[in-house]
Amino acid sequence: MKTNPSFSIVVSLIAGTCLLSGCGPTENSPQTSSEQAHVATNQGSSESKKHAHEDGDDHHQTKIPGPNGGRLVVGVSPHFEFLVLPNNHAQVTFVDDDIKPIAPVDIQIRLTGGDRSNPIEVTFEKKENNLVSSAPLPRENNMAVVLQINGETIKETVFERFHLNMEKCPDCDLHEYACICAHAEHVH
Repeated sequence: MKTNPSFSIVVSLIAGTCLLSGCGPTENSPQTSSEQAHVATNQGSSESKKHAHEDGDDHHQTKIPGPNGGRLVVGVSPHFEFLVLPNNHAQVTFVDDDIKPIAPVDIQIRLTGGDRSNPIEVTFEKKENNLVSSAPLPRENNMAVVLQINGETIKETVFERFHLNMEKCPDCDLHEYACICAHAEHVH
């Protein structure tokens, strides 16, 4: 069987491009805070080494829930928990390194989600010791959301992207958006 030389060249070029591109983000591509934490911990950065806990717990490498069973966002300091309340409002609870709730800090959060042609935008307001969304979130089961996080203490705006999947995980019994299981996306 004879191989076409131009086919061999094309296959070689594609393979070389794949090898050179690697799996990491490009210099100019925006990262979510989870991707930044993932890259930092997997590259052994000094940031992840400075952030060791006395009890040996490293929540950057293992997924743990927030204090109320929500999604823990670790790409900003202080970390915070994102939780959808029964009334479909979103709640943000800031936590310390031991995942204990702390008083809100001066950080602004905006949620954008839903259909790209008609997205929703929700801001958060301080209520007691949390930030609560100014409006309830749509009752979509698997809505793509982006949290835009900024403030005086944050050098660059941080983006946290995830699907707000409200189904319950059969293994950890949390909502899928906050699932702490080590498996990939669930198939239901």
